Amino acid sequence: MPVMGKIFRFVLLGITSAFMAMFAEPFFSELLRRVGVDTSAWVQPAMALMSWATSTPWFQFLTVLFMGATIGAWLDWLLRKVDARSSDVRVVVAQRLASLGKDLETLGQFFDLNSPPSIAQLERYVDQVRSVEISVSKLGVTVPRISYEADPIGYIDRMRAYASRIAPLIADGHIAEAKRIGREISEKIRKEAPTLPTSQPKLTHRNHG
Repeated sequence: MPVMGKIFRFVLLGITSAFMAMFAEPFFSELLRRVGVDTSAWVQPAMALMSWATSTPWFQFLTVLFMGATIGAWLDWLLRKVDARSSDVRVVVAQRLASLGKDLETLGQFFDLNSPPSIAQLERYVDQVRSVEISVSKLGVTVPRISYEADPIGYIDRMRAYASRIAPLIADGHIAEAKRIGREISEKIRKEAPTLPTSQPKLTHRNHG
């Protein structure tokens, strides 16, 4: 178990023990009174000892050290929780991106066989690409965001290449490298991808419905 985790457990045990002692104090006071022990005589010496202890430098140092250890243990626990959640999100995004790359590779084979999918089928793949692009961009990784209407075959091939390069980096946690390569690939893809003239209507299922 990490050192901070042990400190956190120790602090939690101390706080719990203090609360238990507070609730148990009336019982033990009454018990001692009935057996003839007067605990009120202990108050003055205990207060004098406490006053002396709290005024010494070593007590102040230990107090600050204890507070720092407590805050450090809490921050360690909190950061581990945040890191675990980030790791879970990263793994899911990497899996979706890898799956997308395989789907686009399969889709490209239909074009190679001169059996292209319908406009509706192609749009479903494009919607899937755009959804994954949003998830990837939330990790800070640049995505191409290109149009598919001008060159559907080129769109599939470019996005498949992007997914195959970026997915392994995200899966292994190399986010900084994924950001660098994602930026380079996206810029290259945007330069290569053709664009539609502004006067040309987009090729969508709605236009053919």
